[in-house]
Amino acid sequence: MKTTLDTWNKSVADKSDAAFGRTTGMDEDLSQAPYYAIKVAPGIHHTEVTGGIHGQNRIGGNAVADIIIFGRQAGTQSAAHAK
Repeated sequence: MKTTLDTWNKSVADKSDAAFGRTTGMDEDLSQAPYYAIKVAPGIHHTEVTGGIHGQNRIGGNAVADIIIFGRQAGTQSAAHAK
C-alpha cells in the first residue's frame, strides 16, 4: 500500500502517471490522511428493452467515470458563474 501511495504522489508531483499514461485528473496527492474509499461494483440497471443504446451492456460501474468527470465540470462551471 505504501508503494502505491508513493507512486501516486510522485505521479501527481510530476503531472504524469507512467503506469496508466495519464496526465489529467491528478490534482490531489495522498500525502496526508484521512483517506476514504468506496467499493465500486457493477450492477445492471437497464434492460435490453428499456436501456436504449446501452441495453445489453450497461452496467453501473461504467457510469462512475461519467459521475466524476461531469460532476467536476458542473462544479467548476457553477463556481465560475457564482463569482
